[in-house]
Order: sequence, then C-alpha cells, then structure tokens
Amino acid sequence: KEGEEEKKEGEEGNEEDKKAKTKKKKDKKSQADAELEDPNKTKVHVVRRFHFASQLQRMAVIADLSLGQTTSSSSSSAPASLPLKSTRYCFVKGSPEAVGNLLLKGTAPPWYDKAHTCLAEGGLRVLALAIRELTEEERTTDVQLLKREAIEKDLIFVGFIAFECKARAD
Repeated sequence: KEGEEEKKEGEEGNEEDKKAKTKKKKDKKSQADAELEDPNKTKVHVVRRFHFASQLQRMAVIADLSLGQTTSSSSSSAPASLPLKSTRYCFVKGSPEAVGNLLLKGTAPPWYDKAHTCLAEGGLRVLALAIRELTEEERTTDVQLLKREAIEKDLIFVGFIAFECKARAD
C-alpha cells in the first residue's frame, strides 16, 4: 500500500510539473507575442530567400522592414546615403569581390578594395553587406516570380563583417 501511495504522489508531482512547464511556455509565448506587436520595435520579415551558391559567392533575402515608431533613419547607424524606411528590401551578403560587382556604379567607397584585402591578409574572413530598396513594381509582384539576377543588382554597400575562424585553417 505504501508503494501505491508513493506512486500516486509521484504522479501528482509530475502533473504539477507539467502544468508549471505549460504555464511557463505560455508566459514566454505571450511575452514574445507582445514584443512582436510592440510598435516601437523594428521588425524584419523575410519573404524570400536566395540560398548561398558557391559559384555566386553570395546569398540574399527579400524582406519587409518595419521601422519602429521610435526609430528613424536619422537615429540609426545606417550610412547617411542610405535613409531607411518601412518597405521591402533586398539584403545581400557575400564575398567582397562578388558583392562589389553588384554595387550601383560609382557607389562603392574608394577604400572598398583596400579594406577587404587588408582584412583578409590579416587572417580574417570577410563578408560584404549590401542593400537595395525594391521598386514599386518589384514590391507588388509575387516574390516567387522575382528572378535573382533582377533583384541582386544596383546594390548600396552597407559594410563589411570581418571575423576569425579558428576551426578552419587555410
């Protein structure tokens, strides 16, 4: 009889644990939902992904950018030549050589080639980042119909990411 009582108590404990875990999950979800609905938060929603292709040395996404109410392009860290607004963009990351070829003519900074070369010669992996606001026609076209070559062009350089990769020696 003692064994049955212990078993019953253990089952009751498990039920209480399950209820507590469920409540904790609901609380976390509610908090996440509230953050998503917060009008002061900037949100990015990816609507199409062009996966990394080694022959192209880049990947891209088409995403909707929603600037929070307290966010303005003047208070962001974006370059002055890149005033952001809530709309649809193409974001690209890739090798500096590949992305450099996709930049809007004459918009790459004069130090572009020297900077990524120096970083790479210093043993760092370097990625270039670029962006382009989609045209009205591109924004109203079904994203699945948009061709990669048509989207990844006339980009504006945003910056480099340089990082050390200790796991891979070459």
